[in-house]
Amino acid sequence: MKIEEGMYVRTKYGLIRKLDKITKDIYSFQDRLCFKEDIDNFIKEARFSYDIIDLIKVGDYVNGQEVIALRKNISERDIHPSSKDCNIFIQYTIADGWYFGIQDKDIKSIVTKEQFAQMEYKVVE
Repeated sequence: MKIEEGMYVRTKYGLIRKLDKITKDIYSFQDRLCFKEDIDNFIKEARFSYDIIDLIKVGDYVNGQEVIALRKNISERDIHPSSKDCNIFIQYTIADGWYFGIQDKDIKSIVTKEQFAQMEYKVVE
């Protein structure tokens, strides 16, 4: 896949950034610049897409809630009618047996499971 301006990137470390600009020697992301010669390994192990939904995984947090399922992994009959237009699902009600989701347009924040694990402090007894 050719990498182009405007694409979102998910690194092997779980960072998600938007690629704002590509010049001769530099990739410019939202909050940093990367020189092309230093980015070879980064590109090999990263995932790119124009649609940020393509980069979200089960276990990530969207709008502060954990993603428990992706549309491609669950049956249409298990999706609540109010969530038919959703691609990610953050809630499952056992009593009714429905998955409830967030519409793509309503995504405000994403914390990847890798980022969450890096911030975690485990108390060992």
